[in-house]
Amino acid sequence: MKTLITLLVTMSLMPVSAFAAKQPMSPQEDPKYYTLDLKTAQVETIPMDQVPTKSIQSSAIMDMTRGGGTTGLDQASQVLMVADQVVNLTAKIWSLIEKNQPVVTIPGKSPYATAVPKGIKTWTYLTGWKGPKTVVKRFTCKNLYGMKVIDIRYAVSYAYAGSYRGKGRYLTAVSAEPVSVNVLWGYKLSMSAEVPDPTVINKGTVANPMAALELVVKYSVHTAIQHSELRDIYYIRGDGLIREMISNSSLESFQEIKDGEVVKYY
Repeated sequence: MKTLITLLVTMSLMPVSAFAAKQPMSPQEDPKYYTLDLKTAQVETIPMDQVPTKSIQSSAIMDMTRGGGTTGLDQASQVLMVADQVVNLTAKIWSLIEKNQPVVTIPGKSPYATAVPKGIKTWTYLTGWKGPKTVVKRFTCKNLYGMKVIDIRYAVSYAYAGSYRGKGRYLTAVSAEPVSVNVLWGYKLSMSAEVPDPTVINKGTVANPMAALELVVKYSVHTAIQHSELRDIYYIRGDGLIREMISNSSLESFQEIKDGEVVKYY
């Protein structure tokens, strides 16, 4: 009993700030909490042996498997193909996270991109697919106090080496999907993936095409006093190569604070 009384007295004498610090104050009172330090934004590759297999099973790859394999050359021979011209037949842009929550996809409707010969109707006209190949990334960012306020993991997956009559190496089921999302109170995170049409190209020759594309992963982070846009860009090729081209490039961040008060936000 004496120990309990001593503990209560000790707690009552502790400064209020020791407890208040655990709960963020308003943006006007504590703008540093609500402000990202964009210099701390970083992306790292997570070793595959540290990621549970279930958490990185690409919905796009599973949809591809459910599709029953390749349709093969019979249907491909019925269409006018331009093998050395590469196009994306499927998703151009899709959402991964909205308001801190992963976007749920309907089985069989998972968004993904392709890089296949111009003129075909579906990637199933091609054969010899390899993969899937998966890379898991971790994106983190701190606020001006050095607190880690954003911590997410996402998987980039794709199938590669599809060919037409034994020639060319193309891509399908190119996707980015969230694996885990951790965002502190006061921050709203949205995340999307995009494959711009101009980046879907043939890096090979007319006789032996090599499909390539750029997958752009965008982060949008919003607080009461700041809005920041960041992006990572991945270059993916038909022979299975993946290369990170740009990491944590800040597109824009708008805020203005004066004497601890927000005077402009746009």
